[in-house]
This record gives sequence, structure tokens and C-alpha cells, in this order.
Amino acid sequence: MVLEELLTNFPIDQYGLMGGFFYPFLLILVIFFAALEAVHAFKSRINVVLSLIMTLLATQSSVFGWFATQLVPLGGYAAIAVFGVIFLGGTMMWGHSRAKHIYYTHGSRESRLDKLGKDIRKLEDKLVDAQIAGDEHRIQELVNTIQRLKAQAEVEARRH
Repeated sequence: MVLEELLTNFPIDQYGLMGGFFYPFLLILVIFFAALEAVHAFKSRINVVLSLIMTLLATQSSVFGWFATQLVPLGGYAAIAVFGVIFLGGTMMWGHSRAKHIYYTHGSRESRLDKLGKDIRKLEDKLVDAQIAGDEHRIQELVNTIQRLKAQAEVEARRH
């Protein structure tokens, strides 16, 4: 059996029992469990039992020997490479979505026109309040500001 050969012939001083048996065992267990969780065929407890059974069956095959002798010693390098790829990919995706958000909220003509429209509506509400209060100076100030913003909106609408 592969497991017996692995445990009797594996150089203990190089990787030890942890690197020669337990790390590959845990790695295969996690791979099986992740695959079962991704499929959503069973509940989590059943997935644990099934992945443990499949891992114990895999210890009897040559796949386990390959994991123990080839993959685990290179696992540190693989983990660093996977982390780098995920980090760079995530950074690029975040930057792309952030740039798109900034453009659509601040850079597009429609967003600038919407902002000017909202500002004009707010000022018109304040104008109504100032007219009710009878504050002539405030009324004139708001009318001038509203006219200026409407002129900006017209220029922006004609721009494209």
C-alpha cells in the first residue's frame, strides 16, 4: 500500500511525519470538502464525513504519494504565487470598479446635469421660504444664484 510505503520509506529528517503525511492529508481533505461545499449537494456535516472518507481512500492511491512528495514541498511557493495572483487581480478589479464609479458619479455630463438640477431645486425651495419670510436681500441672492446655475446647466447641456 502507498501509505505504508510512504511512512516507512519517507525520509523523516527532511519533512518529518507532518510534512510527509498530515499536510498532504489535510490538503486533500480541504480540496474534497471545498468541492463538495461548492456543489451544495449535501449539508455541511455530511460534506465533512464524505470528504474524510474520500481522503482516507485517496491515501491508498498513488495520488497521495504525489501530493506528499511533490506538491507539499512546493506548497509554500504555490501559496505565495496564489496570494500574489489574487492580490493583483483583486487590486485591478477594485481599481477598475472605483474608476468607473468616480466617472459615473462625477465625470459624466448626465451626473453634472443631475447635480445642477438638484442644486436648483434646493435653492428654489429656499427661495419659497425666503419669500414667505419676506427677506428681500435673501430673495435677490437666491434668484441670482438660481439664474447662474440655470445658465451653467444650459451650457453643459449644449456642450455635447
